[in-house]
Amino acid sequence: MPDHVLPADLDETPAPHELPRDHALRLAREKAEYAAAWARQDPQWISAFVLAADTVVAVGRRILPKAESVE
Repeated sequence: MPDHVLPADLDETPAPHELPRDHALRLAREKAEYAAAWARQDPQWISAFVLAADTVVAVGRRILPKAESVE
């Protein structure tokens, strides 16, 4: 179980012509960089391990938008 969960407030808009796999990798990398930068600001977390991931739903090469509601 993680000691801390830090949501990263990033723009998740796909880049032009970005494929789903590349999009997920880019977002995971940006989230890891965000968390690592945050951890470096606090001596308590300076030696923390950072784990980041992202999930992208796609049909073929088309990235589907996030659901806007439960329905």
